[in-house]
Amino acid sequence: MSTEEEIGRLLSQGFSPKDLVDRGYKKSTVYKVNSERSRDPTRIQKGNWSLENIRMSKERYMPGDSIMVWGNLKNNTPVDFYIFYAGLQPEWMKDQWYSQEVRDLLKPNSSKQMSFTIPIPSDISLGEYTYNFAVEGQFLGSKNATYASSNNIEWSEPLFLEIKYPKRGVKIFLSHSTMNKSLVNQIGSFLDNYGYDVIIAEDLNEPGVILRDKFQRLIRESHLLVALFTDEAARSEWVIEETNYAYEIKKPLLLLKERNLNLKSNLEWVEFSRNDPPTEICRKAIGAIQNIQSRTNDNISPLIGLGLLGLFLLILGSSDQDVK
Repeated sequence: MSTEEEIGRLLSQGFSPKDLVDRGYKKSTVYKVNSERSRDPTRIQKGNWSLENIRMSKERYMPGDSIMVWGNLKNNTPVDFYIFYAGLQPEWMKDQWYSQEVRDLLKPNSSKQMSFTIPIPSDISLGEYTYNFAVEGQFLGSKNATYASSNNIEWSEPLFLEIKYPKRGVKIFLSHSTMNKSLVNQIGSFLDNYGYDVIIAEDLNEPGVILRDKFQRLIRESHLLVALFTDEAARSEWVIEETNYAYEIKKPLLLLKERNLNLKSNLEWVEFSRNDPPTEICRKAIGAIQNIQSRTNDNISPLIGLGLLGLFLLILGSSDQDVK
């Protein structure tokens, strides 16, 4: 079962996106699956009102930017809705929100266009964040009228945003053993933060497709293959095959080799230790990828940069048991 299938199954069981993020699932994947399950991912509803046709000024933001959000606030009741304040609360503001005074009456089943600006702290970490929309107001002319005071603001379900480098247009196929999935996910998230599109094959569910054909197609569609060579990967038939295939078609290669892994090879690699902080391993990978890019004329060309420089390696001490 792919990661997206797992998330979809849990959402169907009643878990909220926040529940799954708290469990360790990647925010972008959770909210992507949740949006695909929604009839209209540009619409949120809370009680008797909804925010529709939600738009943002761009897909990704950088620290220090300002986020612009637009939407139509709709009164879904047959009574008047007097709005005092409306606004947004980003994840990094726990007890405050960016509100604006509205002081306007929204007639039954009518809507009002709203726009909001959220400044992003210049020292915020790159990553995936959420924000909530909120309304403070009163429904009029009904015995069941509700009033949200400043201490009881009515919040929407969280919406998703990315604070990351803009997309670079570079696709990276990440070859690895599934036994190293935790480290792979951290490397993938780090590269994504810096604008690289990371392809993790098992997360792309294609029922009925021959695995070898799938991997080879994804490698051909990528600009670069990064192989995470751990002890487990050295015993993986698929990692060896994927890396050999990339070499055969002259795809640029970067080999990240675990320090205690014994190799007999005339190849150059980037060494790491599992005791290294994941961010340090990721920084080594980013530096090596930029090294490859600097050696080519067109982003990433079919030239071999830092990585495999000769015939692919013979690995000492490999096990008879293949792992992926």
